[in-house]
Amino acid sequence: MNLFSYKVLGFVFLISLGFIYALLRIGQMTGEVSEVATTNLYFTIFFSLFFIMSLILFIYGFKKDK
Repeated sequence: MNLFSYKVLGFVFLISLGFIYALLRIGQMTGEVSEVATTNLYFTIFFSLFFIMSLILFIYGFKKDK
């Protein structure tokens, strides 16, 4: 893969992570006074892995670009 594709993959991971997070937040809005909602362990691990993967791909793409 060329360096541009690493940057694109990092961007796609970051955008998809934001989209999934937004969908989860929208799903919690029901129009009533809600209780404090906590995220489950699966989402926390999933969120962390996507974020770390996107950072690694961004850094690798920009470091090798120089």
